Amino acid sequence: MQDTETRRPPAFEPTRPEARTAPAAAPTRPSATPPHRKQGHGKHAWLALGLTGLLGAVWAMAIASRYPNILPG
Repeated sequence: MQDTETRRPPAFEPTRPEARTAPAAAPTRPSATPPHRKQGHGKHAWLALGLTGLLGAVWAMAIASRYPNILPG
């Protein structure tokens, strides 16, 4: 199987000016770029926070029931 990756020159090798290429121009038509969608990560963050809190509460109850003298009173 042949490697498809091209060789990159090390940082210490100078590059020839003709080897450098200009970056591609951005499209000028407004329809060429898709509209930005709002990211919906808020529900996932609250779900993760709630599940972590629930796990912490279950862990605390398990420790307290295993060692009843750990809590004062």
